[in-house]
Amino acid sequence: MGGLTKGQLDKAIGHKLSNVLCTDAWRSFKVYAGEKDMEIYQFKPDGKVRTKGLYHTQNVNSYHGKLTCWIQRFNGVAINI
Repeated sequence: MGGLTKGQLDKAIGHKLSNVLCTDAWRSFKVYAGEKDMEIYQFKPDGKVRTKGLYHTQNVNSYHGKLTCWIQRFNGVAINI
């Protein structure tokens, strides 16, 4: 699907964000936070730094892992409508 753009980010969750953004290392997030004058905490996927004070992405990563595991059971399932 390609990389996430700042326009897509703003359209999807821009109205739900406050003044702090915790995210992975995608460049679009950094550009977006800079334009919106937001504080940003970026965590790289190497996993060496997982928290910065109160801020982390562990809850989202855990939810993503559980969702991925759950949805795998539907691999190859066909629905006849």
